[in-house]
Amino acid sequence: MNKHPLQMKKWKKVILSWFLVVLCLLFFVERPVQAALPDEVPTKTFTGTAKASAIIKNLDFADVRASNTFAKDAIWEMGSLELMKGYGAKQFAPNETLSVEQALAIAYNAAGREAEAQQAAETLDRARAANARLYPAPKMWSDGYIQLARNDGLLTATQYADALQTDQLALTGSNFLRKASVTREDMAYYLSGVLKLQPLYPQTHLFNAFSDWQVADPYRVPAIEVLLQNQIMHGNTKGQFKPKGFLTRAEAAQMLQNAEAVLFPVLGLTKYRGTVEGVDLSEDFTGGSSNQIHTVRIRNSDGSLHKMVLQYPSGRSLTGKNELNGAVNQTLSETVAVDSIPHSGTFLKKNQQIVYVATADNTVPYVQILKNISQKIFLGRIEQIETTGRAMVFLPYRELPFANLGLVSPKTLRNLVVGTKTDRFVVSQNARIFTGEVQKAFADLETESHAIIIVDNGMVTSIEIVRLDLLQKDGLQSGIVAENNASLGYITLYSADGSGVSSGLDNGFAGLRTYSYKNPLTVQRDGKTAIADDVIPGDAVFMKVDDEGQVTDISATNDYAPVFGTLLKKSNTAIQIRSPGGQVQQIPMEAKTPILRDGKPMTMRDLEIGDDVRVLMQTMGTSLNVAEVRAQRKPNLVDSVYKGKYLGFDDLRGEVAVSGLSRFAGGVWVPSDIIGVKTVLLDEPYQETLPEQAAGTLFFAVKKDAGGQERLVQAVLRP
Repeated sequence: MNKHPLQMKKWKKVILSWFLVVLCLLFFVERPVQAALPDEVPTKTFTGTAKASAIIKNLDFADVRASNTFAKDAIWEMGSLELMKGYGAKQFAPNETLSVEQALAIAYNAAGREAEAQQAAETLDRARAANARLYPAPKMWSDGYIQLARNDGLLTATQYADALQTDQLALTGSNFLRKASVTREDMAYYLSGVLKLQPLYPQTHLFNAFSDWQVADPYRVPAIEVLLQNQIMHGNTKGQFKPKGFLTRAEAAQMLQNAEAVLFPVLGLTKYRGTVEGVDLSEDFTGGSSNQIHTVRIRNSDGSLHKMVLQYPSGRSLTGKNELNGAVNQTLSETVAVDSIPHSGTFLKKNQQIVYVATADNTVPYVQILKNISQKIFLGRIEQIETTGRAMVFLPYRELPFANLGLVSPKTLRNLVVGTKTDRFVVSQNARIFTGEVQKAFADLETESHAIIIVDNGMVTSIEIVRLDLLQKDGLQSGIVAENNASLGYITLYSADGSGVSSGLDNGFAGLRTYSYKNPLTVQRDGKTAIADDVIPGDAVFMKVDDEGQVTDISATNDYAPVFGTLLKKSNTAIQIRSPGGQVQQIPMEAKTPILRDGKPMTMRDLEIGDDVRVLMQTMGTSLNVAEVRAQRKPNLVDSVYKGKYLGFDDLRGEVAVSGLSRFAGGVWVPSDIIGVKTVLLDEPYQETLPEQAAGTLFFAVKKDAGGQERLVQAVLRP
């Protein structure tokens, strides 16, 4: 019996549906679902702080918001970290001159000793008579800092007594006034003393580079020097330090930011830089209230993932809801996020580049949102200066997160690789250029200087010359190879700037450092995989060293090449040498270039004409840069004595000709292996006159030059 057409259509649909189901099952059987990859685990997880909201209110400085002060970022950061406080009435007073008591308070707060100062003030006040106590508290706020300064030897007994006089107006100009404006040299003295920075007594060459160094208090100079070397203080564009000048509150905030490399280890703070990869939102109902969780995912500059968890009230009322039946907890977690003004951490968004400061207990009290994301920072070497086009050729070693080397993590520093690819940058007319801690002009830059540069849209806006001995920590060593003995497994370096003079001495070659190799050893030279034997004297190297002082990695570049020869002439500014092949070369010398004999330091006066020398030299176009000059141990005056029939003297060639040669050996004359005529070049210092033609026997002494060629140094002609 034939089925109805509608029934047939219905059955076709059922059969088609079942066919599709079976087909899908077969598909999934043959193609199992791939398991999802696990989420990347953050290397660090941070939270905000409970007091961030109060700090944001305290940072509402109307005079800073409306100003164009150079120290705006420093003021927001130091305020967020509670290292500097406001001036009252929503004012910071950036242009207000800093008093002595304020300077001491800033120094001790920066060192994390504010609570200690408050306790000292209370102890002082309790010792006073009841009718002399300084209530309310603001009247005695600075007493504790005065007491700590006396305890630490920063104030004399007389200064301490003057400072605690209740009636400061009654004191004369010869007394110590704690409300007087602090000088720059005194601030240097207080800050270095509180931070316990070792004064640099034997080395004041940085401070002496300023034109007004003579007016400074000699007892303050070592403190000024150590702050200059740590790049905490600088001079002005006129090459002046102004030791007797006064400081503003804005300048003090900038000093503290400059000092972060010294301050942060004391305070247990670490600074990071990264990019916000995203912000995940969720809700927490713990305690019967609704809180919004902001999980900020940050890609750190070293490539690792960081996570910051912030917690805020959602604004929704959830009375009675308490899934966990726990106690209500109203303590939330926030951070201060600053672009041009302070915000809550909810201001953080995807793709923002940020700088963030974390405490030892993994809280983040401060985040700076970088406004100029095109800005890049490089550590490297200046290869060439083009004064006419105001440009320079630069060899970058690595991009850095910060312009302050002291804030760069050891991991970042250990990844320095010296390559060969250079970049050409135009230098802005307004670029800040610091060399020797003094602000200089573009024309003052020198090739072969190591520098940190800031590049904004392809143009250099800041150049700071750095000493690579600042890297001699955290397992990274740098320098120029003096000797490499791969077979015995050791390498010797001298200072990275090529001067050979250590940073702690004004004279003497104290920069030599020797390290042993560890197996296995990784070597790169000019950006390519190499072996230890490929590293030669004169190479610029970075080395990673383990806790036992053994080298694990070497990155080298062909920087200087050794040139051998005999010293012909010398002056204070140049030497002239003759190579083993006879070529004469004039080589410029600088006063700082190290000169050694047998590894021991010497001076230009100690070099003698006729010395065999090795010069480590780099050629860049028509420019020559000398890393060092090494003289061999003073050889014997003569290597051999000969006699032979005198044939004549060629004045043009500077050589004599003899035949029938015999050599004096073991007290007797031994016939030479040389058959026929022998010509001998005269040594350069030889001043005697020989006849062009004469009969007789020539007795002469020779010595060998650096190339092994014998040269006549003495001669006697007998009939």
